[in-house]
Amino acid sequence: MGTKWVLTTVGGKVAGAATDFRITAEIAGQIARLPADAISDMHCTKVSTSDLLEISSSIRWEDLLLFGSKFQKSVWKRLFFLTHPDAGKAAEMADDNANAIGNSDTIQPPSRLMSYSEFAESCGSRAGVRAVAHAVALNPIAVIIPCHLIVPKETMDRIREIESQAASSLFGSDGLRLTSNINFGEYRYGRDLKRSLILGTNSSDNM
Repeated sequence: MGTKWVLTTVGGKVAGAATDFRITAEIAGQIARLPADAISDMHCTKVSTSDLLEISSSIRWEDLLLFGSKFQKSVWKRLFFLTHPDAGKAAEMADDNANAIGNSDTIQPPSRLMSYSEFAESCGSRAGVRAVAHAVALNPIAVIIPCHLIVPKETMDRIREIESQAASSLFGSDGLRLTSNINFGEYRYGRDLKRSLILGTNSSDNM
């Protein structure tokens, strides 16, 4: 049986995506502090990884509802734009980040794997790697906000080594694939699921 994600929406906006109901419970706790008429509805739906990826492909930043500190939201927004570069205005993203994690309006992180230090630098907060990493770990909307793309520095070094070897080989960059000995690091929902998300195998839906 494949992985099922609990997709939580509040007032029509996506507020959580997780493999259990803990994020949903945290969101409910946040809503409990709001006036009764502040939220119109809250729903939970179980979806597959492929369903979640499909939802992610067409979603905009404005379609999300996030509960967290200003700093956390800034980090989550940076994460979101790793895979959604056209879902909003880069200038707006930079303005949001300027006050929370430093002025980094000239940096546009590409849609690819990044180490924690590289991602922190893209947030304008290279010296605050631990704080950024902590915010990454608390991401409430898995896959849609792709925290799985942030990996240890040693992993990035190994991947670049493999790419360099492939580029100089007879088969080129397609001749050498990521091997099973690469450690993509910790993930809230397990290392195997992180690997499948990174490699795009969707193996979790076929187990």
